[in-house]
Amino acid sequence: MYTLIFVLWLVAVISVLSFVTGATSQRSYSIVRSSFASITNYLLQRDLLETTFHLLSKDPWLKSIKIETEEGTFSIEISDEGSSLNPNSLKPEDLKFLLSNCGVDTGEQMDVMIDSFLDWVDEDNFRRLNGAEKDYYEALTPPYAPRNGKILSKEELLFIRGFDVKTYNCLSPVLSVYGKNKINIGTASLEALTALGFSKEDAEKIISARKTRLINNIKELADIVSYIPTYAEKWLGFSPSGVYRIKIKTEDGGTNTFIVDLGRKKVLRFL
Repeated sequence: MYTLIFVLWLVAVISVLSFVTGATSQRSYSIVRSSFASITNYLLQRDLLETTFHLLSKDPWLKSIKIETEEGTFSIEISDEGSSLNPNSLKPEDLKFLLSNCGVDTGEQMDVMIDSFLDWVDEDNFRRLNGAEKDYYEALTPPYAPRNGKILSKEELLFIRGFDVKTYNCLSPVLSVYGKNKINIGTASLEALTALGFSKEDAEKIISARKTRLINNIKELADIVSYIPTYAEKWLGFSPSGVYRIKIKTEDGGTNTFIVDLGRKKVLRFL
């Protein structure tokens, strides 16, 4: 409410100043129209998110909804963003397991990727045996500097020495900087399940089984698949994380995407 009042007041001030200073009326009206469009869009998006929060609080497994408003019909896609591994929490042995599942052979290439990853996220400029630091990246074309801190998005992997598009595409379904280090078996994609070490056949069995029922624990999962990757057991979850990616689609094909924390009813990021 206060935001709306403030912006309306600002628009009024802009209009008066434009008149007093003799600014062209065309430009004045353009500024006013743009400001009102921003207000309308903000309020609409806020209301759509509040409605989505309300529906998710009743059913945290929701995947899609449609909301009718005076402005039109909006399709909303919902995915469990927190049901991922946070790259900032990965240890060398975690990376080795995940890279192996992505087809990276144990040896020099894997050592380069692991050491370079660790060099990227640590705060110093001391290079590990097979890693890369500032001098390596600044010699590239174009040059850039390593993060030397927490990764801010999983796409950063593509900037780390040794990580190529193929490996990134394999890891991407199980990674998110908003991840809570539990992969929700009830929503995990085929790609995410195979990245965790499940065979394609077992991953397909999981996806087929959950169409008719929830998988509530390891025991129920074991009844479905032939093998549960032992190392991955610590990452297996059976309930929504509470952190969602919400994509709002308009009738004309426009989209707005938000990362939200349902528990705090807070937008963590607007994409």
